[in-house]
Amino acid sequence: MKMAIAFVVGILIAMVGCSSALLDSAAAQSPPRDLKEWNIDYVIGGGFAGIDRHLTVASDGVIVVADRFGAAERVEGRAPREFVTKIAAFLKVARDAKPPKSPPMPGAWLTVRTGGREYSLEMTPEIVAVLREAMDTAVKQAVLGTWWESAWKLCKPAAQLAPSDVDLSIETLVFEADGSFSVTWRNGGAHTTGIPHVFVPDYRGRYNISPESGSIEMHVENGMFVPSDFSGRGSLRINMNQLTLRKVWFGTKQAKKRPDICELTFTRK
Repeated sequence: MKMAIAFVVGILIAMVGCSSALLDSAAAQSPPRDLKEWNIDYVIGGGFAGIDRHLTVASDGVIVVADRFGAAERVEGRAPREFVTKIAAFLKVARDAKPPKSPPMPGAWLTVRTGGREYSLEMTPEIVAVLREAMDTAVKQAVLGTWWESAWKLCKPAAQLAPSDVDLSIETLVFEADGSFSVTWRNGGAHTTGIPHVFVPDYRGRYNISPESGSIEMHVENGMFVPSDFSGRGSLRINMNQLTLRKVWFGTKQAKKRPDICELTFTRK
């Protein structure tokens, strides 16, 4: 009898100890409030058109958008203050991520790193909207500016290309914040005769980017030379000062026929 009582008491003590350890562990994983310095990470893994993307926003406003599995894509910049303020407000009331009762958002999760520790957070529709907007803004801002064609890739490898198979490279590709773009081939464009002299590109158009799917769509509006074989719908990838466009063709300028090119790489000027 004494042995049986001792055995039961031992089990109860062990159960209390385990419960206490679990409570301590859960408490240790709870994110602290009123954080001064933090880094929030939002990861999308294959849920949106096969895109694997990692967004990091720091309390000081530094933002990084990168390919989750490598260095194929990376954008660095600063998040607008309004985004940082919204994220800080969310962290004050953020909950621990709990095992979902139903299938979670496909391939997406959220964590915060602070004080040398990392905490998984429960996502809300509001914070997801803020983070997606921050991601979209960072990618769109990274596209802005002036680029020059630095490389191209054939759709199918060729042993040799004749001079007539190669077209002029694009000397200047400009994306403006108002949604317009312009293209100038090497030795192309013109200057107005009036004063001040104004440079005129070969043609202009409008563009739209969908960072979430990694797609771009462009349409030509006018120009001195408007190519008949322009094809502006494709995908884009940005890696710091390099912009890669796939399935986009800005038109043939001097080649006898459109070159068999499926990928164009531009470097920031």
